[in-house]
Amino acid sequence: MLKLKNPLLFWRKRQMGINFFNSDEEARRYSTCIEDVDWLFGSNPKGSNSGLPSSAITLCGGEAGVGKTRVWAAISHRMICQGWKVLYFSLETSESECGRLYFKDRNKKRKIFTDFFECSEENKIDNICKKIEIQKAHLVVIDSVNKIDCFNGGRSTDEIQDKLRETIKYIGSHVVFLAHLNQDKTIKGGTNLPHMGDIVLKICQNQNWPKCIDISIGKTRYGESGRSIIFRHIEDGVECITENWRKSPEDKGIYIKGSGLITPEMMEIANQIM
Repeated sequence: MLKLKNPLLFWRKRQMGINFFNSDEEARRYSTCIEDVDWLFGSNPKGSNSGLPSSAITLCGGEAGVGKTRVWAAISHRMICQGWKVLYFSLETSESECGRLYFKDRNKKRKIFTDFFECSEENKIDNICKKIEIQKAHLVVIDSVNKIDCFNGGRSTDEIQDKLRETIKYIGSHVVFLAHLNQDKTIKGGTNLPHMGDIVLKICQNQNWPKCIDISIGKTRYGESGRSIIFRHIEDGVECITENWRKSPEDKGIYIKGSGLITPEMMEIANQIM
């Protein structure tokens, strides 16, 4: 665990978007504060920290209504409460509706949300990049890429990617595009869209438990492909349940950390609690 000599300076640096680690190698990752999500994205070569790689783009595809927004709102909420700055572009719902549905307690935590969170309905790529430059956010979520004004596949896709990469190159933001899936499970928006992401995630409904969703990692330049975790819908949002299984003493050894595999024993236990 990282010990801070000056906690106040640490928080001020985070507000300014300054990395608080000692070297570029250590500063490559932003923890989501959800252990299994950090594991999903991998760790840096030295293994000293894990989570979202800085200056990278994740493309997260999922069917409409499966829970993409809920998952990334939950991740955003965890990161905000730990002092990471989050910029959330809500292009499918209004800013007020996004806050009401996915960030219900931001009024109770007004101070930390004022300092570390901004929600915007901006859909022009130039203005999106300007906001990223101003806010210097650690995590930028664009919900969804299909609603960006110049999105139309082909050259527009390249334009979006080039502008964003130039913007986040020195700021270090991790950008997450949410995208819809076609009926054949390919990402909606043409063959060029998956090439925008350094990391490609897919979110699908779990075949065994209707209230659960699988998050699996396909292409990645920053870790191991093929990893998967499970989230469950709850009243206030979603929670990662593979993390809970692994930490439960009575289930010790059923979920092997690093495998991302669901065993028959785990399914039997899960069926009892679902």
